[in-house]
Amino acid sequence: MSDRILYVFTLTARKRRKPNPRYDGVLRTHRFYAEYYFLLSGEDPSKLVLSESEKPLIAFPAKYDAVLYSFAKEVGGEEICRRTVHLPSSKSGYVKRVIGFRNDVDFKRHLLFALTASTFKKQERLNTLQYIVANLNPIFVNILANIAIDRYREFSGYSARPYYILRVGMALKVLYWLDREGA
Repeated sequence: MSDRILYVFTLTARKRRKPNPRYDGVLRTHRFYAEYYFLLSGEDPSKLVLSESEKPLIAFPAKYDAVLYSFAKEVGGEEICRRTVHLPSSKSGYVKRVIGFRNDVDFKRHLLFALTASTFKKQERLNTLQYIVANLNPIFVNILANIAIDRYREFSGYSARPYYILRVGMALKVLYWLDREGA
């Protein structure tokens, strides 16, 4: 196992087309996106993520930011840096954390968890999802994560691209019956 960081995860706020009245603060005018980056040898993870010119390996709309950060630490991620980002359009800000993963399996477990958690409407089943994803066979995790990354590349110019990526998370949710009301 390598001691250098191979993958980086962060949440970035992107402006909504129109404000959402159901939220206050940052979420009223912005939506969080999970972004994953691959690092080449010798690259500084914090500079890579904080530069606006770098394109992520995969990015999609994400929910439950606190749960995503805690699961990252649970599967072996470590916080590299933390920065407060001020959004001029909403006169508010948020804390942007940069989490690093040292191996492929931890990165793909977190990616799969984030994809599936982003399809949940309520937080009630996130503990069950954490347990399932943490104990999934690494080969199965690799297959599902590669499908999501391939779909991201395949639908690069398509406006409904996040929907097709999140379908991988929906498939895992249906497979383990996490979408049932009575379960």
